[in-house]
Amino acid sequence: MSTTVYVTKTGTKYHYDWCSTLKNSKNLTPMSASDACNRGYGACKVCKPPTW
Repeated sequence: MSTTVYVTKTGTKYHYDWCSTLKNSKNLTPMSASDACNRGYGACKVCKPPTW
C-alpha cells in the first residue's frame, strides 16, 4: 500500500494533504511517498509523512 503525499511546484518537501504548512498552497501535485523520496523531496517535519 502506498501513501499519497503532496508537493508544491517550488517546494523541496512532501506533505500530507492536511498539513498546516500547505494551507495557502495551490496546484499541489499528488504522488506516492516513495516516489517523492526518489525524486529528491524530503519529508515535512510538521506532518511527518513516511520516509522510504
